[in-house]
Amino acid sequence: MKDYYYILGIKKEASTDDIKKAYRKLSLKFHPDKNDGDDFFTERFKEIQEAYETLADAKKRINYDGQFSNNKQNGTANNGYNFDPIIDFFKVNKSAFEFDEEITFSWKTINSDKVTIKPFGIVQPIGQKTYRIKDFKNSVLSFDLIAENTNIGRQTKQSLKLSNRTYQELYSHFRHIIEAERKTRTNKNGSNSKDKTNNDKPIGLFQTDKGEIKVELNFEGAIPAMNNRVYQNNTLAKDGKYKLGFMNYLIIRGGTIIDMTLF
Repeated sequence: MKDYYYILGIKKEASTDDIKKAYRKLSLKFHPDKNDGDDFFTERFKEIQEAYETLADAKKRINYDGQFSNNKQNGTANNGYNFDPIIDFFKVNKSAFEFDEEITFSWKTINSDKVTIKPFGIVQPIGQKTYRIKDFKNSVLSFDLIAENTNIGRQTKQSLKLSNRTYQELYSHFRHIIEAERKTRTNKNGSNSKDKTNNDKPIGLFQTDKGEIKVELNFEGAIPAMNNRVYQNNTLAKDGKYKLGFMNYLIIRGGTIIDMTLF
């Protein structure tokens, strides 16, 4: 037996006005005509209508509440109180993204009273939501959907991984700069040596609004990363913001990169 209160996202004590408000909100969001006839929205819309038609009618609601209560006492109600949580699906509309791009997630869980999408936070057990992703520091981002049934203390998890196209573009950009700088040094020195710090890490040279800086790289051809040391005029760079062409700033404290900003 379906839990109509759960489907509408309302409490059992909800008033008729509460039921109507919940129905209007959900029906507008999940109407198939507004979602290109997607099967997910069609099925969800049918459940919403079914729940509303039952709970908005006083006599139907009384009968439903009586049946639901009996089924619950007999342990046969399909309301999520006594069953393991299930993730029916968890999907996204894109497999890769760029900085400041919107990504739409869709999901459906069963028997769950607490659902979380990490790193965003708590969401409805069934739904769709669009988030704006502002990340350029990681090549791949992982998103976890965690469905919990707190009544029995059980949970299940499903993950999605998305590629970061902006990171790849920045990687290629800085790699090109580094390789060009190495070729210049090779031609000048007549050798294939690399500019390295005392701890033998490769160095990348970058032009900023405060002059040339040398950034110690964590790995070959990398984007300047957090905690990398930065040198200027053979000493650790002074604290401040250093404007780059592809980014707004590298933010340096104590001679290391503590943050980066983009656009």
